[in-house]
Amino acid sequence: RFASFIVMLLGTIVIGRWVADQLKTSIIHESAAATALYLDSFIVSNLQELGHSKSLTPEHIEMLNKLLTETNLGRHVVTVKVWDSDGLILYSNRPSLIGLSFPGASDLKSVLKGEMVAGISDLQDEENFEERLSYTRLLEIYIPVRLIGTRQIIAVAEFYQEVDVLEAEIAAAQRQGWLVVVTAMAAIYLLLIRFAQ
Repeated sequence: RFASFIVMLLGTIVIGRWVADQLKTSIIHESAAATALYLDSFIVSNLQELGHSKSLTPEHIEMLNKLLTETNLGRHVVTVKVWDSDGLILYSNRPSLIGLSFPGASDLKSVLKGEMVAGISDLQDEENFEERLSYTRLLEIYIPVRLIGTRQIIAVAEFYQEVDVLEAEIAAAQRQGWLVVVTAMAAIYLLLIRFAQ
């Protein structure tokens, strides 16, 4: 019985951790997808000139700045960065970042292939020196910016959001996940003990 208890305990830990990780990944991606869709509808139309130009006009920069300071959109976003394919920041709501180049910026290559990338960042990358002044962790979302009506990727938009609410949601879901796993494994163990008698 002791051996079977140890096996069940180890199984519970492994399955519980796997479920917790899956829940965290799922919640992050759901939140990121909703945010990306929302932001995409506001921002992409102001980036279309990047399909034929290496920079944004002052008019589009002003429009982006207004969107990020005078609307509800801006209240949910800490930082926005628009990258070209070489790792150059073409636009940011933090002006000191515009024109800086970070060729090794994480996740850019995946996004340039058409993938959305999201995760909770500890802001240790070189490009995060601005965010580190005020935060230790942020939700980081990269989305490809396409030329409207085509599949051509003309830039990468990166957004950072605060994670307090998201992490609370993840923690609550993980607690429920652990409760289900522990309850199920305990029931299985009790049934096995009963049938073994």
